[in-house]
Amino acid sequence: MPTLLDRYLRDIGDIRSSGAAAEEVSFYPALSRLLGDVGRKLKPKVFCVSQPKGSGAGDASHPDFSLYTASQFRKANLREPIPEQLPERGVVEVKPVGDNVHAAAASDQVT
Repeated sequence: MPTLLDRYLRDIGDIRSSGAAAEEVSFYPALSRLLGDVGRKLKPKVFCVSQPKGSGAGDASHPDFSLYTASQFRKANLREPIPEQLPERGVVEVKPVGDNVHAAAASDQVT
């Protein structure tokens, strides 16, 4: 039985080998699936929201993924967190492999 990591690596390999992938965003679905699968195994469960709404501070406040705990959602709607909450488990910013990690970490978007 393949592990979550095996499936993620297969997914991104399939996307890359298609020759049609954009440098960054084409891989979001595979990463979202991995983060969601891992989050479901945690206690408390962690939900991954891809392309979340910004916090109102402009583009710099718009991460690629936000990680919320189950308590941050209304019980009737596990698709969208309760408004005005910061993601309790953090955010994820994705960059292409060739990007400078130190420059990205020091950017307004991350800081």
